[in-house]
Amino acid sequence: MQTKKRLMVALAGFAAVLVGCKAEEAEKVPVSSAGAPAAAPVASAPARAPEPTIEELNAFKPPSAKGKVFFKDLKDGAKVRGKAFMGAVAVKLELVAEGMKVEPAGAVQENTGHFAVGIDAQPVPLATAIKKNSGYQLYEKGETEVQAGVRPGEHTLTLQLVDARNRSYGPEWAQTIKLKVSEK
Repeated sequence: MQTKKRLMVALAGFAAVLVGCKAEEAEKVPVSSAGAPAAAPVASAPARAPEPTIEELNAFKPPSAKGKVFFKDLKDGAKVRGKAFMGAVAVKLELVAEGMKVEPAGAVQENTGHFAVGIDAQPVPLATAIKKNSGYQLYEKGETEVQAGVRPGEHTLTLQLVDARNRSYGPEWAQTIKLKVSEK
């Protein structure tokens, strides 16, 4: 019996020590006016803008810049002579964009693009993608000097500025000229 009493006293003492420890911890935690422990202040990171989606990154951005495109040193009605190879004459074209940056296709960026040249093709409506084999040659590496193979005869050449996904910046960013090509 005595052993039971001693065991009970020891357990009671141990319980008292545990209760005392809990009381000290409670004193360390700030308490809100409602009586519940208050949340410890957390240092917050500055708010970050959400990452853009693929659709947003590739979205068409019409140009806000003013300017024009043109063939340098090649006027409307020009006559070009050259040696024919495989039925076409190599016509040297220098492509110029004023007001826009010409660069290789990559990320879609406002006021940047690359050239497409159409033989016997009209300017392409705004935001319309130019497909390969559509009568246009795409210069996706940002080329500004090219050789176009043009069959002898009368033709129209259209210079068109397009975005990184080959979508047209519209007739405002195009020039069409007439050209007469002949063999030497």
